[in-house]
Amino acid sequence: MADETTGNAGDTADETLYGPYSFAVDYEGYRRWYASRGLKELRKGFLIFTGFSTVFMLAGLTCLILLIAGVIDASQRTGVTILFAFCLVQWLLALLGLARPRLVLASQRSLAKRWFEARGVNVEALELAQPDVRQWNVLMRGRVTPLGFEERLADGYDVRLPFAVLDPRAELVDGALCYRVAADRQGVTLWSLLDREIHFAAGLVNGTVVVPTDGMPDVKGFRSDVAGRIAAQREAVVRESTAAVASGRGGSSPVIDAIVDWCA
Repeated sequence: MADETTGNAGDTADETLYGPYSFAVDYEGYRRWYASRGLKELRKGFLIFTGFSTVFMLAGLTCLILLIAGVIDASQRTGVTILFAFCLVQWLLALLGLARPRLVLASQRSLAKRWFEARGVNVEALELAQPDVRQWNVLMRGRVTPLGFEERLADGYDVRLPFAVLDPRAELVDGALCYRVAADRQGVTLWSLLDREIHFAAGLVNGTVVVPTDGMPDVKGFRSDVAGRIAAQREAVVRESTAAVASGRGGSSPVIDAIVDWCA
């Protein structure tokens, strides 16, 4: 890991509060750190789908029982049978999706390829050299500034994410802190607000910022400090945007202007 330093908040985004740090991400690292959020959301969706499917399956089963009992006329046998079969199939698919969501939606390898491509990796060239995505890896570099997190992609492009769009509740996953992008209601709102000026790169929303804890002197203190910065920046952005709307003339917005200039 690269040398790491800590510091206090400064006046410019050029200051480094923590870092620079670097870490390698292979296929397993992608699954642990970056795909875990998507997996949770998929399972949540399939849980809701399973609930509705169970209701429909029970309704179809009830109709089948009533048909067998003679309550429903035998002339409706074909329709009832088709209804029950349809409800049963969708219920089984819902259960499969709940247990193995990616088997139902998409190949995990395809998702991993898209992730590597979004990180500046020349996927076409890499596939020629190593067709197996499970053998791929990319070196991620980053640092923390007074305005947010900065990551340098494999192609040298810098991605900057202000504190305001991050969920303050970082997850500690296998030696790394994972900050989810636009994961809570206020984060989504502020993302939409800032995106009008910044035009964030496609694929960042619902993404993850990973900070390795190896060599971090005080993980608890780091989490607390970042959570405080997220709360403070969110409050400032909301205050400035509200004042601008109320005045109708834009007004002074030093925090928003600094974020826009930094992300530009």
